[in-house]
Amino acid sequence: MLLNAFFEIIIFAGIVLLLKKPLVGIALVLLGTALFVLIRRGRKAAPERAEPTGSKTYRIARINSCEQELMAFAEEREEYEYSPETIVEKGLADDEIFRYRFPRFGELAEDPGNEHDKNAVMVLMNGECIGFIPAEDAVEVRRILETKRVVETILDIDGGPFKRFDSDTGEITVDTAPFHGEVSIVFEL
Repeated sequence: MLLNAFFEIIIFAGIVLLLKKPLVGIALVLLGTALFVLIRRGRKAAPERAEPTGSKTYRIARINSCEQELMAFAEEREEYEYSPETIVEKGLADDEIFRYRFPRFGELAEDPGNEHDKNAVMVLMNGECIGFIPAEDAVEVRRILETKRVVETILDIDGGPFKRFDSDTGEITVDTAPFHGEVSIVFEL
């Protein structure tokens, strides 16, 4: 930071001297600019060390009791409209193809006012509670949150209407499954 200021002063002095002593002014501007660029390049060239990370995955509890909040973020999956031929072509035969997809990133927040569990941790999607970390894992998750080293919170949610193409019979069945999900917490070690 101090070096940047020094180079800026050299460049500024060169600009001021351009009118009175053009050669000296040009030389100072070029010198200041060259030094500034070289120092900045040197900083960028230094390899950035990626912090080692770990992750833990937890089930999202009580997600079905927050279905209305969850559905506010649902987006239709293109795959749900695939024809039987396309389902086979894409390798999705015999898979449950859910109608909706949900955002992949979320947040976790302590819920100190929770009357059922004083250690409760909410799973949030765009700021809305869509479930909780199970009580048996809440203390562990709170410890992770307290370290302030959480890099990201990844959600994996399925459920609701789905269809399945049976490759043996060639039939499509449509059904509904309860919502279920997991949250993976990626954190710095």
